[in-house]
Amino acid sequence: MNVGDSPSVSVIIPFHGAEPDLRECLGSLQGQSSEDFEVIIVADGIPVTRDVGEELRASGRSFRIVQNATRSGPYESRRRGATFAKGQYLSFVDHDDLIAPNFIAAMLATAQEKGAEVVECPILAISEAGMQEIRQRFALGALHGHDILTAYLHFRSFNNLVNKLIHRRIWFAAQDSIGSVDDEPLTYFEDLLCTAFIYSHATSYYAIDETHYVYKWRRDSTMNTPDPAKVAQSIRSLTKAVSKLDPLLSRYAQSATVGAFLDREVSWAVKLLETKLSNPIDPELEALLNSLRMRYCRQSQLPTNPSHGTSLKRRLQRLGIRLLARLS
Repeated sequence: MNVGDSPSVSVIIPFHGAEPDLRECLGSLQGQSSEDFEVIIVADGIPVTRDVGEELRASGRSFRIVQNATRSGPYESRRRGATFAKGQYLSFVDHDDLIAPNFIAAMLATAQEKGAEVVECPILAISEAGMQEIRQRFALGALHGHDILTAYLHFRSFNNLVNKLIHRRIWFAAQDSIGSVDDEPLTYFEDLLCTAFIYSHATSYYAIDETHYVYKWRRDSTMNTPDPAKVAQSIRSLTKAVSKLDPLLSRYAQSATVGAFLDREVSWAVKLLETKLSNPIDPELEALLNSLRMRYCRQSQLPTNPSHGTSLKRRLQRLGIRLLARLS
């Protein structure tokens, strides 16, 4: 099937990394049971070799390679890629991840049959050690209007963009609400920011478990790396992202829901970044973290010791994680 100039889905891939990972990702796209999509690769400050373009061209797939002159990060790359999209729906895929063979078909069919502006599926996470986890926080089925954002604030949806199919109208409405972030590139916490605003604009949502997104956990990712420069960038990015959330969360002023949300998401992120700081701590970064603690970390932390009345298994289930098996 040649979708030509009217694909239903635009798959947007920010790329700043190793080309073998990108090729593996593209291989999972080539193996899709649906052909009703285009591919947009945003090369973020690094080139994509001619071979990649030739392979896509030979496959007959509608594609575009967009080149950023300098690195702008995944958030700006997604935003830029979306401006070139022709599809009615957008799918954001990281260059070092994969999607199940029926991902696009299942997500698109649900969007069209249920009239959903956002479709979400589980995440299959694979660690470097070969351990697999199915992550699914949500209840299957439909949500509408205000209930979509409320469910998210109650931890019943993922922050990630990658396990969702998003109607283009909702994406661009969310970006208009977020506004410019040019003064500080978002490299961390950007998915949470986008998800919250997407859900604030969506009027219809549907969750399925017929397919999954494959996330490959890496030690050197932005979230996991102890590299001082990346940690500093993450702290600044987190500060920017939560400041952008303020106008949205103010609608829920004095709400215990917002308090729990901030405690769960922001407190967790602050504590994670604190563990990665090296001594001596830069005064600017320490001031930013102190500001985040004082303004957003208002609730007591959930116990991290499984002995606090809740088994590890139950805690994992509450987080939407179901342990599967170790890969051979």
